[in-house]
Amino acid sequence: MKLRGQLLIAAALIALLPVSAFLFLGPIERLLRAGHEQAVAESAAAAVSMLRARDVLPAPPPEQRMDRPVLYRHAASGARMLDGYADDWSGPVQQVAVIEAGTVHARPAEALEEGSGPVRVAALQNGSTLDLYLRVSDTTPAYAAADGRPGDTVTIRIGNALAPGRGSRLRFAPAAPGPLVLRDRLGRLVRGHWQDRADGWSLELRLPVEPAWDAISFEVVDHDRTGRTRAVHASGPMRLVGPDPRASDALTALAMAPAWIVDSAGWVLARADSHALRARSGDASDSASGPAGTPEAPGVLDFLMAGRMDAAPAWSADRARLAGPEVARAAAGEASAGWWRTGDERAIRLRYAVPLEDPSGSLVLVLERDAGALLLLANRAVLSWFGASLVIFMAVALVLFAFVLVLSIRIRRLRNAAERAVERGGRVAELPRASAAADELGDLSRSLRGLLARQREHQRYLQTLADKLAHELRTPVSMVQSSLENLHADDDRERSTEYLRRAGQGVARLRRIVRAMSQAGQLEDSLSGETLRPIDLAALVADYTAARIDSRPDRVWACRLPDAGAAWVLGSEELLGQLLDKIVDNAVEFSPAGGRIELALRRDGASWRLTVDNEGPRIDPARRAAMFDSMVSFRNGHGRGGPDAKVAGGGTGRGRVRDDPPHLGFGLYIARCIVEFHGGRIDARATERGTAIEVWLGAVKGRGARGEGPGERDQGRGTRGEGLGERD
Repeated sequence: MKLRGQLLIAAALIALLPVSAFLFLGPIERLLRAGHEQAVAESAAAAVSMLRARDVLPAPPPEQRMDRPVLYRHAASGARMLDGYADDWSGPVQQVAVIEAGTVHARPAEALEEGSGPVRVAALQNGSTLDLYLRVSDTTPAYAAADGRPGDTVTIRIGNALAPGRGSRLRFAPAAPGPLVLRDRLGRLVRGHWQDRADGWSLELRLPVEPAWDAISFEVVDHDRTGRTRAVHASGPMRLVGPDPRASDALTALAMAPAWIVDSAGWVLARADSHALRARSGDASDSASGPAGTPEAPGVLDFLMAGRMDAAPAWSADRARLAGPEVARAAAGEASAGWWRTGDERAIRLRYAVPLEDPSGSLVLVLERDAGALLLLANRAVLSWFGASLVIFMAVALVLFAFVLVLSIRIRRLRNAAERAVERGGRVAELPRASAAADELGDLSRSLRGLLARQREHQRYLQTLADKLAHELRTPVSMVQSSLENLHADDDRERSTEYLRRAGQGVARLRRIVRAMSQAGQLEDSLSGETLRPIDLAALVADYTAARIDSRPDRVWACRLPDAGAAWVLGSEELLGQLLDKIVDNAVEFSPAGGRIELALRRDGASWRLTVDNEGPRIDPARRAAMFDSMVSFRNGHGRGGPDAKVAGGGTGRGRVRDDPPHLGFGLYIARCIVEFHGGRIDARATERGTAIEVWLGAVKGRGARGEGPGERDQGRGTRGEGLGERD
């Protein structure tokens, strides 16, 4: 059987656990939810009966006035100064009425100072007095003049909607900003303050009201400085809605927090005082933590239950209006419950709304309860399920353990065969035995054997390629040399001199090619006879950089060494010097004149990391692995005609011959062989300004080694002899 089929069987066994959990926990969760909803529904029914018996329900508004806009009377908290500023209104106010022309809109409290409406109004109820705050946007504020020119005016009508003649009408038309004092129709004192603002003006009032007054209207007339009327903003009759103290005290006495009584539009007419309830019960915890004040404890089922619920913002205790599908259904005469996530992902709320009056739903009682106890019961059910499924889990674990054990044994055998097949230097010594199994591991072993067989043939080819090429190239070198000797006898001295120069260049290039290929072909044989000893790599890099500064002044050189001083590695000084030659020659060749070449040595875990970074073309990430192979060269053009051009000029090759050094791809291949002989690794990466080649060599403790410090010391010299190099 294929491994795929075996894994499918194991996956099917594991899948039994979540399937059984779903089949077991689904009915339990539905049962717990139903029980929680039933308990809250019974609490709501008992509260409705007690509120009716005590006759403390707020009077519902007449149906014909339900479509009117609302000015909500928030419960006042603390004393306020009548100064025309709203800095002491931001706490208790939750809802603002915005008046524009003949329309009124309800907006959040932020609109009082930061809104864009022409007139914004907020109200606070403090016993028998009503505080009003009007914020008016006006580009041309005007005041009443002595010659009779009218200024901006505010007219307020307040009273009972069923008896409009018993209310008060107040008109404010000041001649200058500042405090205002007048008396209403019954002779009661009305105080206020008219304040100029940067974008208009504001009016803060405190006026006495009757308990039965439930209607109010505003009219703001905006005049310009010539007395002409610019705009009139009239609200029309508005419902004056606010919490009823008697009903709120009754809800608090019933220990119903959090609970609200709202009208059919969701405006709060009474609320339970959670602070008073906690003070009376002596519980300092937040009532929102649960019915009994116990905080929620995260459980294993929290994410399962809350993940399937919609998110909703938490309702604050002083909220002016409640909106939601539960309230809408209860206003239509049908009790409704809804489950929500609020605040934290694990905070689960049950909101239950029930009509208080007749089936028309003019008043609604809303309760909100946490599901802490529900989660506790669900977690206990999960523990029971875990106990029942433990036997299944152990059986599945044993099956999987046996399956994995067999796979690991087969994989280990395949790994050992692969390690025996390839020597440390990468030479294929023996081919692994192919498995006869019909699964994927058997296919892998057969593919590995075929791959190593092809690799061994390729290695044999590479081992003989350099010698073959060197042998073939020596004959052309001899022929070119003899031709040069014969050309000296040519009568045309100018032409002979040109051919001599070209032939000499060709001879030099052929000899360099022969030398490079011979060096690459004999490298492995030379490595086998080298003796490794502790080498101070930091001193070697420093001396090498100083030598290259003198030999190549057309580059900017920098050397960064560890502050610890010595960087001991186990190696051959001659081979490490050759390694630096190959890497640095590559950096010099691919950097422009005046380009910066930096050699950096730093500690990287248990190794020393040597980095040679040069300005110039960036290495293609797709070619990083291949660039260290034998006879591989990626040449990015940076000279005239590109470095791949062998002849400068057009025509049939009769132009000037360039004497570029050969690029057969042996340099980095030799570097890789040296690094692997030292047990390290080599890699290349693109940087912001060019390419960096990095070498990792294992760190050892050597003679005179000092402890490594956290920093690095830099040394080097600029191209113009500015002194000891640069510091980063």
